[in-house]
Amino acid sequence: MSIFDKTANYTDRELILRIKLGDTKSYERLFMRYYPRFRVFVLRFIREEATTEDILQNIFLKLWINRHSLQEDLSVTAYIFVLAKNEIYNYLRYKRTHITAPYEEQLFSGTLSVPGVDREYDYTELEANLQAAIDELPAKRREIFRLNRYEFKSAKEIAEMLGLSVRTVEKQIELSLRHIRNKLGPTMMMLLPLINLIISL
Repeated sequence: MSIFDKTANYTDRELILRIKLGDTKSYERLFMRYYPRFRVFVLRFIREEATTEDILQNIFLKLWINRHSLQEDLSVTAYIFVLAKNEIYNYLRYKRTHITAPYEEQLFSGTLSVPGVDREYDYTELEANLQAAIDELPAKRREIFRLNRYEFKSAKEIAEMLGLSVRTVEKQIELSLRHIRNKLGPTMMMLLPLINLIISL
């Protein structure tokens, strides 16, 4: 794709509108925008490069096949997350005899639960609890956390962006995680990969 391709500056809404009309360039742009993030997400659970690639191809193929039914105000991240969740769950169910961690399938069932938790957390509640913990962070620490966890930037990249030392950035990330862990508890921290991609700060 040319570096001068104007789709690079389109919002998600603009891309969706064009994809609904069958614009392949906009589809390619959306793919490039979201593929890297969701590759990291799927790989966390599948742990197999080839299978991860297959799952991602299925996800974006379904998005294209169902393009005519996409809503203009669609949250693309949330939509792809749902597709990814279903693909991962179906794969884990298919491979259930080879899964060593029984709770993995529970993560993708109707409600989110893990062993050792007295009650089940639905997604909305878990998201709200995490967001509340993040909102309590000081502004600069929250920004560093967002860049690291939601935009997947390294400590070095963040340090260069914000004019800070790498050590300072690393410390701020450490303090953020400690705060969130204290708020959610260590067991709930296992669910963070599920919600990191769809929190809006």
